[in-house]
This record gives sequence, C-alpha cells and structure tokens, in this order.
Amino acid sequence: MQENSVTMQLLKESAIMSENIELDPSLLDMNIGDIEDLPGFEAPYAGEYLLKLDAAVKLVNEKQAVELGYEVMECVKKNSDTDPDTKPGTKFSQLFFLQGEPDAVKVSLGRLKEILLPLAEKLGEGNLLLLIRDHLKGVQIKATCGRRQDKTDKERFYPTVKNVDLA
Repeated sequence: MQENSVTMQLLKESAIMSENIELDPSLLDMNIGDIEDLPGFEAPYAGEYLLKLDAAVKLVNEKQAVELGYEVMECVKKNSDTDPDTKPGTKFSQLFFLQGEPDAVKVSLGRLKEILLPLAEKLGEGNLLLLIRDHLKGVQIKATCGRRQDKTDKERFYPTVKNVDLA
C-alpha cells in the first residue's frame, strides 16, 4: 500500500495526472518493454497461412484498382524456422490496377486471376464484379504466402499469395 501512495505522489508531482482524476496506479506500474507488440502491416514470411480476405475496388493515383486485403488468422507452417513469426492480426494487401498502360493492366488482371480463380470456382461465381462485391468480404482462405524484396529499396517487401483455397 505504501508503494501505491508513493506512485500516486510521483504521478501528481510529474503532472501526468490531473487533480480531478482518480487514477489506479497499478494500470501504469509496468515495464514498457513487457507490453506486447501490436500486429503490423507487413508482408508475411514464407509459409502456409489461414487468412481473412476482403476485396474492394478503390481509386489509387486516379486509377481504379482491385485491392485484396488480408489479415493473418494463423501461420499454419513456416518455411524456415529462422524467420520471425508473423503475428495473428498482421495485415497486408495487394493492388491490381484496372486502368493504365494496356500491357500492365493485362499482367495485373492475370495475377488477380491466379489468386481468385480457385475461389471463384468454389463459390460458383465467374463474374469478377459479383465475386468481389458479393463473396469476398471476410472470407477465410488458406494460402501460401511469401515476400518479395523491392529491387531498389532493400528494406521494402511486397507480399506474394498463391495456392489459394477456401478454408
């Protein structure tokens, strides 16, 4: 009890706490290094994952694109034990442009097809608009994920997703 009153006095003296607030000092009495890190927004390390998938059409740099947004539910199997764990809750996304230079759009749509075709077949929906609008909101999938390093910025990684199936 003596420790709590000392902590309260320190909080008041350091102006962390207003006189009008009754603070429970035990809420702050911890080592900051012991606080668990939050999941980030980053490309997952290579492995098999259970993911939540959301798809949407959005405007990026004045061009329409399909965004596939993923949230890691579970890492089922890592390809390398030396890679750090990808925490559940980690998010990442991929953009597939629908407008722009024709060859680039063709490649973008081809890559989108590689990911979505297995889901379209399982869900019985071949129309891309209807698939995105009606079926790909919070759907759980399993997939092989990895990361590709940027050619110029060696600190930046892009996600890769393949072998997609409904979970």
